[in-house]
Amino acid sequence: MTSDYSYPESKIIDGIIFRESARGAHRAYLHASTMADNNALHDAVEKLVAKGWQCIPYTFDDKPMLEVRGFARDSQLVSLLSELKLTSGQVSISENEKAAPGFIDRLKKRSLQASGVFYGVGDAYFIGYGHKGESKLNTAAGIFYALPTPVLLAYGKNDQSSLQIEDLSRQMSKYLTNEGIKLPNECSLQSIVDDHKKGLIKTTNDLFQRYPSEFMNLSFAVAGACIAAAAVPYLGKGVVKDKRLENWLNVGVGASTISSGLFAAMVNEKKHDPDAPKKHGLAAVWEWAQEKPLAVAGIGYIVSTFLHAASAKVGMRSKDPAHREAVKMRWVFVGASLIAELLVAISSKGHGQGVVSDNSVDNSVIALSADLISKQPPAMQESLIEHVATFLGRPDVMAVKDANIREKLHTQVEAMRNNPWAHAVDASPKTAAVPVWQAKIDTAPTPGQNALA
Repeated sequence: MTSDYSYPESKIIDGIIFRESARGAHRAYLHASTMADNNALHDAVEKLVAKGWQCIPYTFDDKPMLEVRGFARDSQLVSLLSELKLTSGQVSISENEKAAPGFIDRLKKRSLQASGVFYGVGDAYFIGYGHKGESKLNTAAGIFYALPTPVLLAYGKNDQSSLQIEDLSRQMSKYLTNEGIKLPNECSLQSIVDDHKKGLIKTTNDLFQRYPSEFMNLSFAVAGACIAAAAVPYLGKGVVKDKRLENWLNVGVGASTISSGLFAAMVNEKKHDPDAPKKHGLAAVWEWAQEKPLAVAGIGYIVSTFLHAASAKVGMRSKDPAHREAVKMRWVFVGASLIAELLVAISSKGHGQGVVSDNSVDNSVIALSADLISKQPPAMQESLIEHVATFLGRPDVMAVKDANIREKLHTQVEAMRNNPWAHAVDASPKTAAVPVWQAKIDTAPTPGQNALA
């Protein structure tokens, strides 16, 4: 459930609309009062940016708004706006039940996080299996299996929307700079690019938030190596037949787990480029694997778990009662892991070439671009829309049809003309004018010619 706040008497911000994605990403849309002047709105944006939050002029439900991202809870933003006296007077709150995603949608989006619950159960029993079996390597394998569990629980929802907007802003800034274009100081893109002074805690948090699946898969690969190493001494001819078979199966477990883990950790997820020609044969298979590296890993882990089950079945034939008791704990690991691996198979890394947490990220980046373009001389805007659309449509950026982006950019650039947040510029004498463009643009570039040459 999300909430809409209305402040009829407020002179700066008179409305807030909160939205939450299926992965739990919070964002808000602030509506400016008709009584607010440019200086007041400029100061409001500066104070929000100073908190490390992303502020983007945005059109929401055909209304000019300011999108804010980066806060943890709705109450956090409400309290801050009140403390800064950006909202005032009586508030009316309405609940919006339809806006909140349902349980099934949340599960689909948080499947990696949900897998951590089942992995946690199974890993505890695998550690018990190694301990009861007096195998230090199998106990170590259980520990490496368990290491990613808290990371998956904390970060597996893959809410990387703020990081993705930051990354895409940096990409666009670098691209425009290379083309000889200087970003205007008063644009949302510049504020996001400039505000990246992070301490160790924030940097570590961002690292786990960005790479929970990579941490999981590398840990699993080490666990697989431990299982294979524990089996090697029991592969010789002098070992009882069932014991030898059990450990050959364990070698298979190790090999499958290592290969699955390394594949998922090293292959960068890549969204299909709708403008690219269709591929066939091995090229099509590889393209699918790049689109769904966790699906490939999930299948590999399921194979590993079936080998775990086969090894456990052989182990139950052992004449050693202590070994049979240890193997019983392995059965719990098998059951819990199968559920977890099915969840991994339908998961996304949440990052990669053209990969975004949710569609709102694409819309925010288009709004960022439109804000930038709207601040350029009108004669240059059409050429820049074409050029930016081509850049954003690239497979390593948004992987969206160029024509769709062009259409949205045209709509949003026009909307920016009437958005007071897009014109929230400090008009006091201390502010000096800054040059916007450092490049010459031909008004009608010929085909194949750089539009910004």
